[in-house]
Order: sequence, then C-alpha cells, then structure tokens
Amino acid sequence: MTIKDYLHVKTIRLINRIFSMPYGFSGDGEDIIVRKYLSGIENGFYIDIGAHYPILGSNTFAFYLQGWSGICIDSLPGLKRKCFLAPHR
Repeated sequence: MTIKDYLHVKTIRLINRIFSMPYGFSGDGEDIIVRKYLSGIENGFYIDIGAHYPILGSNTFAFYLQGWSGICIDSLPGLKRKCFLAPHR
C-alpha cells in the first residue's frame, strides 16, 4: 500500500467516524449497497472477479477493512503486481 493510499484510507475512516457517513471504494457505490445486505456477517469471504485496482475503485476493499478476506482476480498482468502490494489477510 502506498503512502497516498494509506492516507486516503485514514481520511475516509476519519470522515466516516465524524459524520457517520457511509463511504465506499467502488466506482458507483456498489459496496455500500452490498454492505447493507450483508451487515450481520463478520469475517466473511469474497471473490472479486475483474478486481482491477486493489483499493480505489474496488468493490471489496471496504469488506477487507471490516475483517473479511477473499480472492481478487483480474486478467490484466500489470494489476496482479498491484494486488500483491496491497495488504493480505
């Protein structure tokens, strides 16, 4: 995780804590909608097919921050390296 990504995540968590605003990392808020339906599940497992970037634009990074683990799959070889640089669980 780069310093820019780390600061982005910390800022989002702070804003969420202060204003109690839901924030998602996905492009169109899909993770916010899915989190509402899966809110009672702790330590879940996800499979993200077509994962693209591991943090910004990710449909599963918010779940990762909540303690979930999973697999991110993408066909672009350059993104494989970025996913390995992201924190693993």
